[in-house]
Amino acid sequence: MLPAVVAIVAGGLAAAWGAQAAAGAAQTEAAAVLEAGADAARRAEIEAQLTEGVETLLLRVWVPAMAICLAATVGLAAAVRRRLAAATAFAVGIYPLLGSVLLAVFCMMAFYASGGFLAVGLERSWPEMRRPLIALLAPGISLCLAMWICRRALHCPLLALGLHRRRAVAAIAWSLLLFAAQLPVCYALIALSSVIVAPRLQEEVVEIATHSGWLYRGLFLLAVVGAVPLFEEVVFRGLLFEALRRRLGVGVGVVVSALLFTAVHPVETYLPIFWLGVMLALAYHYTGTLLAPIALHAVHNGVQFVLILWASSGGGG
Repeated sequence: MLPAVVAIVAGGLAAAWGAQAAAGAAQTEAAAVLEAGADAARRAEIEAQLTEGVETLLLRVWVPAMAICLAATVGLAAAVRRRLAAATAFAVGIYPLLGSVLLAVFCMMAFYASGGFLAVGLERSWPEMRRPLIALLAPGISLCLAMWICRRALHCPLLALGLHRRRAVAAIAWSLLLFAAQLPVCYALIALSSVIVAPRLQEEVVEIATHSGWLYRGLFLLAVVGAVPLFEEVVFRGLLFEALRRRLGVGVGVVVSALLFTAVHPVETYLPIFWLGVMLALAYHYTGTLLAPIALHAVHNGVQFVLILWASSGGGG
């Protein structure tokens, strides 16, 4: 069963990410046409084609790929329970690692798919608030799905994801001290990245800096210090790092989970994001609760958000 599960999931992921890459290339080409000064009718035609392409990508590729990944996860859990007669799906051996990877992949696919559906819907109903609402709702939807799958389909307690309040105050205090201690290295890596890779502001950063609405900025702040850290810590530390640590050791778990965490971020942020991923994994390892990396992640994102607002208001000189 194990080779079949791996083959099915690998095929589904290859199709999904291949389609996403094709869609990204089409969007880049369309953006170039729009920047070249297309007339209003041509702009409307291009935007309609992009919306239709996103809908097709979601319905024909992402949703089936998510279904395959979910079926493989639940099927693996059922096989483990039958073989081991255990109460939980993630019991021993390779199954904890593979099961956690499958669930983490499903979470990321659900994140991108929910973001795509929200983008299509909000583009038609509330386009000016599209980006902050996607940043807030997509992680929340994906996290709720993951928790539901853990509890109902896999019969796995949420404590297995590190979601408990044991020594919560001490863990959060420890994470704040770690944030302060690692800050010089983080900003040194940011400066080094700007030398190695030409800096390119993300669209979200540009919109935050130029948008004057406090509701817009407030929703973005809630997303970057709440929904995003919670979702990413459950996926990359609660699922992936925990399984890698148990199977392959702390060192491998820290490095591999940090590399995977880095891979879902823009290339110009790879160095500081990898460093952050290492710090987050260590925070979880030494405290035993996800509250520590969640707090560290939230403070990191909050500081970056405040610096963006400060620079856009002229505080940067």
